[in-house]
Amino acid sequence: MKTLNFMVAIAASSTLFMASCGSKATKTDATVEELDDLIEENSVTVKVNSVTDTILNIDGKSVSFSEIDRIYNVDASGQFFMSVRAIVPAQSSAITNKLYHTIVDYFKVIADSSAVAPVSADNPTELAADLDVIGQQFVDYARQFATDTVTNGYLLNVDIRPVYGKDNYITYAVYADFYTGGAHGEVDTYFETFNTATAEAYDFDSMFSKDGQKVVREKLVDIIAKDKGQTVEEYLKSLNDFVMPDSPITVDNFPVYHVGVTSLGIVFTYPKYSIAAGYEGCPAYVIPVDELSSYLKL
Repeated sequence: MKTLNFMVAIAASSTLFMASCGSKATKTDATVEELDDLIEENSVTVKVNSVTDTILNIDGKSVSFSEIDRIYNVDASGQFFMSVRAIVPAQSSAITNKLYHTIVDYFKVIADSSAVAPVSADNPTELAADLDVIGQQFVDYARQFATDTVTNGYLLNVDIRPVYGKDNYITYAVYADFYTGGAHGEVDTYFETFNTATAEAYDFDSMFSKDGQKVVREKLVDIIAKDKGQTVEEYLKSLNDFVMPDSPITVDNFPVYHVGVTSLGIVFTYPKYSIAAGYEGCPAYVIPVDELSSYLKL
Protein backbone atom coordinates (compact mmCIF):
# COMPACT_ATOMS: atom_id res chain seq x y z
CA MET A 1 0.00 0.00 0.00
CA LYS A 2 1.25 3.49 -0.77
CA THR A 3 0.23 7.00 0.28
CA LEU A 4 -0.38 9.77 -2.25
CA ASN A 5 -0.31 13.45 -1.42
CA PHE A 6 -2.61 16.11 -2.79
CA MET A 7 -1.15 19.16 -4.48
CA VAL A 8 -0.27 21.84 -1.92
CA ALA A 9 -0.10 25.40 -3.23
CA ILE A 10 -1.65 28.81 -2.67
CA ALA A 11 -2.57 31.37 -5.30
CA ALA A 12 -2.20 34.98 -4.19
CA SER A 13 -4.08 36.47 -7.13
CA SER A 14 -6.14 35.62 -10.19
CA THR A 15 -3.90 33.76 -12.60
CA LEU A 16 -3.88 32.32 -16.11
CA PHE A 17 -2.18 29.08 -16.98
CA MET A 18 -2.07 27.13 -20.21
CA ALA A 19 -1.69 23.39 -20.06
CA SER A 20 0.54 22.67 -23.01
CA CYS A 21 -1.99 20.81 -25.25
CA GLY A 22 0.52 21.38 -28.01
CA SER A 23 0.76 25.02 -26.93
CA LYS A 24 3.66 27.30 -27.75
CA ALA A 25 2.85 29.43 -24.72
CA THR A 26 5.85 30.55 -22.66
CA LYS A 27 4.18 31.57 -19.41
CA THR A 28 6.54 31.29 -16.42
CA ASP A 29 4.23 32.23 -13.54
CA ALA A 30 4.70 29.92 -10.51
CA THR A 31 1.05 28.92 -10.65
CA VAL A 32 1.44 28.02 -14.32
CA GLU A 33 4.31 25.70 -13.51
CA GLU A 34 2.49 24.09 -10.57
CA LEU A 35 -0.63 23.35 -12.59
CA ASP A 36 1.31 22.10 -15.59
CA ASP A 37 3.23 19.81 -13.23
CA LEU A 38 0.00 18.66 -11.65
CA ILE A 39 -1.87 17.80 -14.82
CA GLU A 40 0.73 16.90 -17.40
CA GLU A 41 4.22 16.23 -16.08
CA ASN A 42 2.82 13.97 -13.35
CA SER A 43 0.81 12.03 -15.91
CA VAL A 44 2.21 8.63 -16.75
CA THR A 45 2.21 6.07 -19.50
CA VAL A 46 1.58 2.78 -17.76
CA LYS A 47 4.34 0.18 -18.12
CA VAL A 48 2.81 -2.80 -16.28
CA ASN A 49 -0.77 -3.87 -15.57
CA SER A 50 -1.52 -3.66 -11.85
CA VAL A 51 -4.01 -2.77 -9.13
CA THR A 52 -2.52 -1.02 -6.08
CA ASP A 53 -4.14 -0.06 -2.78
CA THR A 54 -3.61 3.63 -2.04
CA ILE A 55 -4.38 6.00 0.87
CA LEU A 56 -5.24 9.66 0.36
CA ASN A 57 -5.74 12.35 2.99
CA ILE A 58 -9.02 14.13 2.31
CA ASP A 59 -9.92 16.96 4.65
CA GLY A 60 -7.83 15.42 7.43
CA LYS A 61 -9.19 11.91 6.95
CA SER A 62 -7.42 8.88 5.51
CA VAL A 63 -9.48 7.48 2.65
CA SER A 64 -8.83 4.26 0.74
CA PHE A 65 -8.38 4.37 -3.03
CA SER A 66 -7.16 1.94 -5.68
CA GLU A 67 -4.84 2.73 -8.56
CA ILE A 68 -5.77 0.82 -11.70
CA ASP A 69 -2.94 0.64 -14.26
CA ARG A 70 -3.57 -0.91 -17.66
CA ILE A 71 -1.59 -0.92 -20.92
CA TYR A 72 -2.51 -2.68 -24.14
CA ASN A 73 0.21 -2.98 -26.79
CA VAL A 74 -0.78 -3.70 -30.35
CA ASP A 75 2.64 -4.87 -31.50
CA ALA A 76 6.24 -5.05 -30.37
CA SER A 77 7.11 -1.58 -31.65
CA GLY A 78 5.74 0.16 -28.55
CA GLN A 79 4.20 2.87 -30.74
CA PHE A 80 0.69 1.43 -30.93
CA PHE A 81 -0.85 1.25 -27.48
CA MET A 82 -3.60 2.27 -25.08
CA SER A 83 -2.54 3.28 -21.57
CA VAL A 84 -4.85 4.07 -18.64
CA ARG A 85 -4.13 5.07 -15.06
CA ALA A 86 -7.19 5.71 -12.90
CA ILE A 87 -7.11 6.29 -9.13
CA VAL A 88 -10.63 5.59 -7.86
CA PRO A 89 -12.37 5.03 -4.50
CA ALA A 90 -11.63 1.58 -3.10
CA GLN A 91 -15.29 1.08 -2.19
CA SER A 92 -18.08 0.98 -4.76
CA SER A 93 -18.85 4.52 -5.91
CA ALA A 94 -20.75 6.19 -8.72
CA ILE A 95 -17.70 8.44 -9.07
CA THR A 96 -15.79 5.43 -10.40
CA ASN A 97 -18.49 4.76 -12.98
CA LYS A 98 -18.47 8.40 -14.10
CA LEU A 99 -14.70 8.33 -14.50
CA TYR A 100 -15.09 5.15 -16.53
CA HIS A 101 -17.51 7.02 -18.81
CA THR A 102 -14.73 9.60 -19.31
CA ILE A 103 -12.30 6.88 -20.37
CA VAL A 104 -14.90 5.39 -22.71
CA ASP A 105 -15.49 8.79 -24.30
CA TYR A 106 -11.79 9.07 -25.14
CA PHE A 107 -11.82 5.48 -26.41
CA LYS A 108 -14.63 6.44 -28.81
CA VAL A 109 -12.47 9.23 -30.21
CA ILE A 110 -9.76 6.87 -31.39
CA ALA A 111 -11.61 3.57 -32.01
CA ASP A 112 -14.83 2.16 -33.38
CA SER A 113 -17.54 3.70 -31.20
CA SER A 114 -19.81 0.71 -31.77
CA ALA A 115 -17.39 -1.53 -29.91
CA VAL A 116 -17.54 -0.44 -26.28
CA ALA A 117 -17.62 -2.47 -23.08
CA PRO A 118 -20.68 -2.18 -20.79
CA VAL A 119 -20.45 1.08 -18.83
CA SER A 120 -21.23 -0.35 -15.41
CA ALA A 121 -17.99 -0.21 -13.48
CA ASP A 122 -18.48 1.28 -10.01
CA ASN A 123 -15.61 -0.39 -8.11
CA PRO A 124 -11.94 -1.12 -8.87
CA THR A 125 -12.52 -4.78 -9.74
CA GLU A 126 -15.22 -3.97 -12.28
CA LEU A 127 -13.21 -1.06 -13.66
CA ALA A 128 -10.15 -3.23 -14.25
CA ALA A 129 -12.28 -5.92 -15.91
CA ASP A 130 -14.09 -3.47 -18.20
CA LEU A 131 -10.83 -1.75 -19.10
CA ASP A 132 -9.51 -5.14 -20.19
CA VAL A 133 -12.49 -5.51 -22.52
CA ILE A 134 -11.92 -2.03 -23.96
CA GLY A 135 -8.20 -2.70 -24.22
CA GLN A 136 -8.77 -5.78 -26.34
CA GLN A 137 -11.18 -3.81 -28.53
CA PHE A 138 -8.49 -1.17 -28.96
CA VAL A 139 -5.90 -3.79 -29.90
CA ASP A 140 -8.25 -5.38 -32.45
CA TYR A 141 -9.13 -1.99 -33.91
CA ALA A 142 -5.62 -0.48 -33.98
CA ARG A 143 -3.86 -3.58 -35.26
CA GLN A 144 -5.02 -2.74 -38.77
CA PHE A 145 -3.03 0.52 -38.53
CA ALA A 146 0.15 -1.05 -37.18
CA THR A 147 1.55 -1.26 -40.69
CA ASP A 148 2.87 1.24 -43.20
CA THR A 149 -0.52 2.97 -43.04
CA VAL A 150 0.57 4.84 -39.91
CA THR A 151 4.31 5.21 -39.43
CA ASN A 152 4.40 7.29 -36.24
CA GLY A 153 2.19 5.24 -33.96
CA TYR A 154 -1.46 5.06 -32.91
CA LEU A 155 -2.17 5.63 -29.26
CA LEU A 156 -4.42 6.69 -26.41
CA ASN A 157 -2.99 7.72 -23.04
CA VAL A 158 -5.44 8.56 -20.23
CA ASP A 159 -4.52 9.58 -16.68
CA ILE A 160 -7.25 10.33 -14.13
CA ARG A 161 -6.42 11.03 -10.49
CA PRO A 162 -7.66 12.99 -7.47
CA VAL A 163 -5.74 16.17 -6.69
CA TYR A 164 -7.76 17.95 -4.01
CA GLY A 165 -10.69 17.36 -1.73
CA LYS A 166 -12.78 18.14 1.30
CA ASP A 167 -15.21 15.98 3.19
CA ASN A 168 -18.06 16.84 0.80
CA TYR A 169 -16.25 17.01 -2.55
CA ILE A 170 -13.25 15.68 -4.43
CA THR A 171 -11.51 17.13 -7.49
CA TYR A 172 -9.93 15.03 -10.23
CA ALA A 173 -7.34 16.04 -12.82
CA VAL A 174 -7.96 14.48 -16.22
CA TYR A 175 -5.20 14.22 -18.80
CA ALA A 176 -5.49 12.52 -22.17
CA ASP A 177 -3.38 12.50 -25.29
CA PHE A 178 -4.09 10.59 -28.45
CA TYR A 179 -2.63 10.17 -31.91
CA THR A 180 -4.36 8.53 -34.85
CA GLY A 181 -1.95 9.14 -37.69
CA GLY A 182 -2.71 12.75 -38.58
CA ALA A 183 -0.37 15.70 -38.79
CA HIS A 184 -0.10 15.81 -35.00
CA GLY A 185 -1.65 14.38 -31.87
CA GLU A 186 -4.14 16.02 -29.53
CA VAL A 187 -4.07 16.66 -25.80
CA ASP A 188 -6.94 17.38 -23.42
CA THR A 189 -6.58 18.50 -19.79
CA TYR A 190 -9.09 19.67 -17.23
CA PHE A 191 -10.29 19.49 -13.61
CA GLU A 192 -13.63 18.07 -12.48
CA THR A 193 -15.12 18.27 -8.98
CA PHE A 194 -17.53 15.63 -7.66
CA ASN A 195 -19.90 15.66 -4.69
CA THR A 196 -18.68 12.79 -2.51
CA ALA A 197 -22.19 11.96 -1.25
CA THR A 198 -24.09 12.01 -4.56
CA ALA A 199 -21.20 11.56 -7.04
CA GLU A 200 -22.68 14.38 -9.13
CA ALA A 201 -20.12 16.39 -11.06
CA TYR A 202 -20.30 20.10 -10.29
CA ASP A 203 -20.87 22.34 -13.27
CA PHE A 204 -21.01 26.12 -13.29
CA ASP A 205 -24.70 26.27 -12.33
CA SER A 206 -24.42 23.79 -9.46
CA MET A 207 -21.16 25.21 -8.08
CA PHE A 208 -22.22 28.88 -7.88
CA SER A 209 -25.38 30.60 -6.71
CA LYS A 210 -27.55 32.14 -9.41
CA ASP A 211 -26.77 35.66 -8.20
CA GLY A 212 -23.07 34.88 -8.08
CA GLN A 213 -22.80 33.47 -11.58
CA LYS A 214 -22.92 36.92 -13.15
CA VAL A 215 -20.17 38.17 -10.82
CA VAL A 216 -17.99 35.12 -11.52
CA ARG A 217 -18.35 35.56 -15.28
CA GLU A 218 -17.42 39.22 -14.95
CA LYS A 219 -14.26 38.31 -13.01
CA LEU A 220 -13.39 35.56 -15.46
CA VAL A 221 -13.76 37.69 -18.59
CA ASP A 222 -11.83 40.52 -16.96
CA ILE A 223 -8.93 38.16 -16.19
CA ILE A 224 -8.82 36.88 -19.76
CA ALA A 225 -8.99 40.35 -21.28
CA LYS A 226 -6.21 41.68 -19.04
CA ASP A 227 -3.99 38.73 -19.87
CA LYS A 228 -4.35 39.60 -23.55
CA GLY A 229 -3.71 43.29 -22.92
CA GLN A 230 -7.22 44.21 -24.05
CA THR A 231 -10.31 45.81 -22.63
CA VAL A 232 -13.28 43.51 -22.06
CA GLU A 233 -14.97 45.00 -25.11
CA GLU A 234 -11.90 44.45 -27.29
CA TYR A 235 -11.50 40.88 -26.08
CA LEU A 236 -15.14 39.95 -26.68
CA LYS A 237 -14.96 41.37 -30.20
CA SER A 238 -11.83 39.35 -30.98
CA LEU A 239 -13.39 36.22 -29.46
CA ASN A 240 -16.55 36.56 -31.51
CA ASP A 241 -14.47 37.12 -34.64
CA PHE A 242 -12.56 33.90 -33.86
CA VAL A 243 -15.47 31.66 -32.82
CA MET A 244 -18.12 33.15 -35.11
CA PRO A 245 -21.02 31.93 -32.94
CA ASP A 246 -24.68 31.94 -34.01
CA SER A 247 -25.35 34.44 -31.20
CA PRO A 248 -22.79 36.97 -29.91
CA ILE A 249 -20.74 35.94 -26.87
CA THR A 250 -21.14 38.47 -24.08
CA VAL A 251 -20.09 38.67 -20.44
CA ASP A 252 -23.52 37.36 -19.41
CA ASN A 253 -23.37 34.23 -21.56
CA PHE A 254 -19.60 33.69 -21.59
CA PRO A 255 -18.96 29.94 -21.97
CA VAL A 256 -17.80 27.88 -19.01
CA TYR A 257 -16.61 24.36 -19.82
CA HIS A 258 -14.91 22.59 -16.91
CA VAL A 259 -14.73 24.09 -13.43
CA GLY A 260 -12.85 22.52 -10.54
CA VAL A 261 -11.83 23.37 -6.98
CA THR A 262 -8.11 23.02 -6.22
CA SER A 263 -5.83 24.29 -3.49
CA LEU A 264 -4.75 26.98 -5.96
CA GLY A 265 -8.31 28.23 -6.29
CA ILE A 266 -11.26 27.69 -8.60
CA VAL A 267 -9.91 26.61 -12.00
CA PHE A 268 -11.83 27.25 -15.21
CA THR A 269 -10.45 25.03 -17.98
CA TYR A 270 -11.11 25.24 -21.71
CA PRO A 271 -10.54 22.76 -24.54
CA LYS A 272 -8.10 23.63 -27.26
CA TYR A 273 -9.63 25.90 -29.93
CA SER A 274 -12.76 26.63 -27.82
CA ILE A 275 -11.94 30.24 -26.88
CA ALA A 276 -8.46 30.72 -28.34
CA ALA A 277 -6.33 29.78 -31.30
CA GLY A 278 -4.61 26.40 -31.25
CA TYR A 279 -1.18 27.81 -30.46
CA GLU A 280 -2.53 28.95 -27.08
CA GLY A 281 -3.12 25.35 -26.03
CA CYS A 282 -5.78 24.54 -23.42
CA PRO A 283 -6.25 27.83 -21.54
CA ALA A 284 -7.40 27.80 -17.94
CA TYR A 285 -7.91 30.53 -15.40
CA VAL A 286 -7.49 30.43 -11.63
CA ILE A 287 -9.49 32.63 -9.27
CA PRO A 288 -8.67 32.35 -5.54
CA VAL A 289 -11.42 30.74 -3.49
CA ASP A 290 -11.69 33.70 -1.11
CA GLU A 291 -12.76 35.92 -4.03
CA LEU A 292 -15.66 33.58 -4.80
CA SER A 293 -16.46 31.96 -1.45
CA SER A 294 -19.67 33.93 -0.89
CA TYR A 295 -21.07 32.51 -4.14
CA LEU A 296 -20.00 28.88 -3.74
CA LYS A 297 -22.66 26.22 -3.14
CA LEU A 298 -20.19 23.47 -2.13
